[in-house]
Amino acid sequence: MQNVQGTTPYTKGMRDLMKKVLGVTKARETLSSIVERVQHQGDTYLISRHGKPAAAVVPVPDGALMSISAPR
Repeated sequence: MQNVQGTTPYTKGMRDLMKKVLGVTKARETLSSIVERVQHQGDTYLISRHGKPAAAVVPVPDGALMSISAPR
């Protein structure tokens, strides 16, 4: 498994689930690369702020967006 530079390990359970953890600053700097890996390789990322989980970047399953309506 290849890590994006600046990733840090989290708790084992969270690390197993998310595979990669980035601080918000590093995530912002490498967002394009993160999205590329998520979309094409199925990687998942946990974004932390001040050492606490804040957001996740995960692949969108095929057809998952069908249930989301377009903005009006």
